[in-house]
Formats: sequence, structure tokens, C-alpha cells
Amino acid sequence: MKKFPLYGFENLSFEETFERFCEGALPFGPFFETVLEYWKESKDKQERIMFLTYEEMIADTKEVVKRVAAFLGRPVEEEKEVEKIVEMKGVVGDWMNHFTPEMMERLDHITQQKLQGSGLEFRFD
Repeated sequence: MKKFPLYGFENLSFEETFERFCEGALPFGPFFETVLEYWKESKDKQERIMFLTYEEMIADTKEVVKRVAAFLGRPVEEEKEVEKIVEMKGVVGDWMNHFTPEMMERLDHITQQKLQGSGLEFRFD
């Protein structure tokens, strides 16, 4: 994975990196446990932690910008302020183009298992 040389992934294949992700054996920690910890804290401390997903930001960028501004105590006064900030570039779900059907099935299973009962859901489309 050439894009992650700082994390020691430069000599790993995509499949090896995926395997480490699924096992929670990444230098920056296990993904699901970390995300769930922030998710739970964001529910308990809504005034201090705002939980957003990439998919939310892409689906309704203008609304998310307004929410973030309000969270930071800087509510948007005029719609044209948001227009200056928002540039739509991302594509939700592009990562799926790189996964085999087996990888997708495994990730779905792990996601369901790890997030079960938490109330946290990921939107991948």
C-alpha cells in the first residue's frame, strides 16, 4: 500500500492490509473499537464531541457545514457563507470497487458483529 508508508504498509498488498484491518491489527488501533468508543462518548457528551461520517458529509454537505458551525459556536448567518465553503468532490462507496465479494461479505459480517446493539450504523451507498 504505497499510500501509507508512515504506517509500515508500504510492503503490504491490499489483501494483507485488509486482513490486518479485519483483525484490528493496525498501528492506529482497532477500527471498530475506536469508532464505537467515540460514538458512545459523543452520545454522552454531545456538547463536547460531534460524531460525523464521511457518508453524512457527502450526502448533505451544506447541512453538515451548518451543524459543525453551530457545534463550534459559530452558526451560519447566511446561506451564501455555506456556498463558499462547500465543494462536492467525494464519492461514497468507491472503496467497494477494490474489494472482492469475499472481502465484502467478511466486512459486512464483522461490521454487524462489532456494531450490534450500539445504534451506530454505516451507510455505504
